[in-house]
Amino acid sequence: MSCAGVFSRGPARMKVLLVEPSVKHIAPNIALMKWATWCDRNRHRYRYVCGNVVPDFVPDEICISLIFSYFSRQYEKTIRHYRALYPKAVIRVGGAFPTLNRSWFADRFDKVVVHEGLCAEIEDLPLKYSIAPANRKLVMYASRGCVNKCGYCMVSKLEGKMRPFPTIAEHIRHGLAEIPGATSIVLYDNNFTAHAHFDRICDELESFGLPV
Repeated sequence: MSCAGVFSRGPARMKVLLVEPSVKHIAPNIALMKWATWCDRNRHRYRYVCGNVVPDFVPDEICISLIFSYFSRQYEKTIRHYRALYPKAVIRVGGAFPTLNRSWFADRFDKVVVHEGLCAEIEDLPLKYSIAPANRKLVMYASRGCVNKCGYCMVSKLEGKMRPFPTIAEHIRHGLAEIPGATSIVLYDNNFTAHAHFDRICDELESFGLPV
C-alpha cells in the first residue's frame, strides 16, 4: 500500500510535526528521519519532538510513528495530547502497531488516519540524523522483509518478502557525513543471516571500523 500524498499537497507549504512517543528507543525513529528529508525536499516546515511537549509552532499535520503494541497506553496518551493541543491538525499514524491494529484506533479516535505497511514515498530516502543532535548511532536496514511467515510475527504483513540490499556502504557514508563522531552502527534487519549478500555486507561493516 503506497502512501503517496500522506501529507496534503498544495500551493501553501505546510507545517508538519514529527512525533516520537516517549518510550524506550535506541535512536530516532527511521521513518521520522525519512519524513524530515521528505519535508525538506518539498519545502515544508517541520519539527521533530519526543514525548508530549508543546512545540513552538502550530502544525497542519502531525505524523506519529508507533511500533510496539505493548506501548499502546502511552501511544493513546500521546495522540490525545496532540489532539487537544491542535484540534484542527490532521493526525496520521504508521508503523507496526497501526498496521496490525487499525480497529484499535477506530475505537478510540474520530479523526486519526491510519497507514498500513511501508510507505513507498519515503522508503528510499536518506535519513536526516540532524533532527536529534544528541544521537551518535547510525541506524539502517541491510534488508527488508523476511524469508519466513511465522504466525506470531508481523514482519511479513508490514514489510513483505525478503528484499536484501546488495550494499549499505552509501548509507553508512551518509550517516558519517551527518554524524562524524558516530559511535556505532545498528542494523534493524529482521533476518540478517538469511541475507543473500551476507558476506559482502559484513565486509562493508568491517571496513568502516565501527561496532555493530
